[in-house]
Amino acid sequence: MMKFIHFRSADINQLVEIHKNAFTKEHFTAFFPDELLRKYLLKLIEANEYNIGAYNSEGIMTGFIIAGTKSDIVIKQFTSANLLTIFWQLMKHPFFLIEKIVDLILRFTRSKNISKEQVRLYLFEIDRPYQGEGLGKELLEYFENLLLSKQIFSFGLSVRKKNRRAVNFYERNGFKKEFSDYKSIFFIKSLKIDNN
Repeated sequence: MMKFIHFRSADINQLVEIHKNAFTKEHFTAFFPDELLRKYLLKLIEANEYNIGAYNSEGIMTGFIIAGTKSDIVIKQFTSANLLTIFWQLMKHPFFLIEKIVDLILRFTRSKNISKEQVRLYLFEIDRPYQGEGLGKELLEYFENLLLSKQIFSFGLSVRKKNRRAVNFYERNGFKKEFSDYKSIFFIKSLKIDNN
């Protein structure tokens, strides 16, 4: 049986391992060296309000959610503070360098869509050995009930279009497409109070 609790920065090494196991190579952070990834995740944890870990009966983290209202601000600050290291990682992985250049061009040539949802589910990861067992659905439901207990009735997230498994998961679990850009789909979900 899984236990869901608010995790702290002391769990950072488990988060790093799950991130490395769960994130596909379509994500730039999957190529971060451990120390940079540790810094990145710590900044997200420190800034966001809803950090939930799933732990098995032996106390090992099997998945996690990082969500809140400050992820975008944290990413900008983290990028500025680690610009040289991130640039070096981009040079080592030219696909992402090209992607960042396209992002910059589009930012200046198109109007940018911005989600209306303040609360964002920024990272949602299940360790590879536990995927496909319903843990993601359980962890998501726990997170949604937490939001409802705080009188928050909707939230958003984004996912890579190529990540069909994740896109299908969100569609099956009641998320609606808010908009999309050339690489991501932005979803929102409205939460309903169960009166039973």
